[in-house]
Amino acid sequence: MIISAEVFIKEVFKNKNMFYKRKSQIFILSFLVGAVAFFFLLNPAYTSEKPVFNDHSEDRETLKLGNETRGTDWRTGTLYADPGDTIAFNVYYHNTVEDSVAKNTVLGIDYPSSRRTRIDATAEVSADNADSVFDTRRISVSESSVLEFEKEAYWYPDRWEEGDDWEKIEIDQVSSSRVEVNIGDIKGCWPYQGHVVFYAKLVEKEEEKDPWGDLECDYEGEDFITLFYDVENATNASIFRGSTRIRTVGSGDRSGTYRDTGLSPDTSYVYYLRNGRSTSSERLARVVCRTDSEEKEEELTVRKRVKSLDRDTYYTSSLNALPGELLSYSIRITAGDDRVRDVEVKDTMPSDRIRYDGNLRVDGTRVSGNIEDGIDIGNIDGGEYKEVTFNAKVAPRDEFLIGTTSITNVARATSRDTTDTGSATVRVKRERPTAPPTEVPTGITGNGAVDYVLLPFLLIVVTLFLFRRQFGEMVKKIGETGKEVRADFM
Repeated sequence: MIISAEVFIKEVFKNKNMFYKRKSQIFILSFLVGAVAFFFLLNPAYTSEKPVFNDHSEDRETLKLGNETRGTDWRTGTLYADPGDTIAFNVYYHNTVEDSVAKNTVLGIDYPSSRRTRIDATAEVSADNADSVFDTRRISVSESSVLEFEKEAYWYPDRWEEGDDWEKIEIDQVSSSRVEVNIGDIKGCWPYQGHVVFYAKLVEKEEEKDPWGDLECDYEGEDFITLFYDVENATNASIFRGSTRIRTVGSGDRSGTYRDTGLSPDTSYVYYLRNGRSTSSERLARVVCRTDSEEKEEELTVRKRVKSLDRDTYYTSSLNALPGELLSYSIRITAGDDRVRDVEVKDTMPSDRIRYDGNLRVDGTRVSGNIEDGIDIGNIDGGEYKEVTFNAKVAPRDEFLIGTTSITNVARATSRDTTDTGSATVRVKRERPTAPPTEVPTGITGNGAVDYVLLPFLLIVVTLFLFRRQFGEMVKKIGETGKEVRADFM
């Protein structure tokens, strides 16, 4: 039965008293209907299509490889290469859903960071509101090598037709095993397809770290000098007095002390730390130390060092650390030939960036007190030393700027007649944060069947049940009015 709008409106006015009496139910019904309409109209799942990458039957392969050095064409099978060859990675993208937009589209390549003869590289195409697609290809290298990617890639956007136009885009080295580029928002349909070409060189040997060393005067007597040494990535590191080798430290990372004896009083000596056993070996450090004169009064000396407890490193005067890392500081106080009395040691943590964390010890024995307020360690006999250690905590990452922050704090030891200081530096590095992916809301429960089928159906059933009598009366009266109207025309 079809009723004209004129008849429906006439019936509404004839039964206005019924609507007035049921105004609360009508208000609730109107609110529910409006809420459902608002939900369906504004939900992103209905207002726009979800982008999908590279699922069309005529799409190209997501990843193809080429050997630029050998001049080979793009291929999807195993690519053969030698160390020193430059490999091209062609990553293809196509948002196949028309009238959709892929937000913050990222093209990335994951690859092994260690040397090997079979390198499996995986391309990923992703967006904030789209599922990722992956494609893996293999490079077979004649000798173990590692990939080193260039800092820029070549982007060929909007490739509806073939062409040579491209633009350079900066590569983000996310980690030692991933590079990626962000090409922004990509519309759906063929005219907006494109690809990005990355270039990487096969390197046979991983880059070796440069050797580093430090050499300091730790303590001087009338006929001896004690040296402190610290080396990293060394090969047969050695200590020289002038041109004479007096100590071979060793290879790798080493630290410690060496006492050079049989020296003349009140005399200066030049010492070298070299990366090797000959005078022509690379010089890592140089220091001038002087023995004491017979008349000189001894003074205490302070040496401060720091290490990471989380990573179990050696004590050193300079340490690279991360936010939140647990550290241990060592303060060594050495007396001269004569006893020093009533020694007090104090160390103030700098600017709350590194915070005192207890475990205060003197020569390995736990003691009470707080190093920031100062502690008494008693007397130290001539030529002897005492060592104070304690823990400290690097502040959380939010308290550091992105980049590296150098923090130096000073320890002070004071006796009845003399005082000395020592310092250690901690370099805290905060990495650039990775932005979290944007989540696209998909309904109330996150289940499409429940949100968009079951809940609307239940809402309609409940509404009809609550107002079943009113709907019945209205339909009945509308039908009677329709009969009257037809009678008037007959």
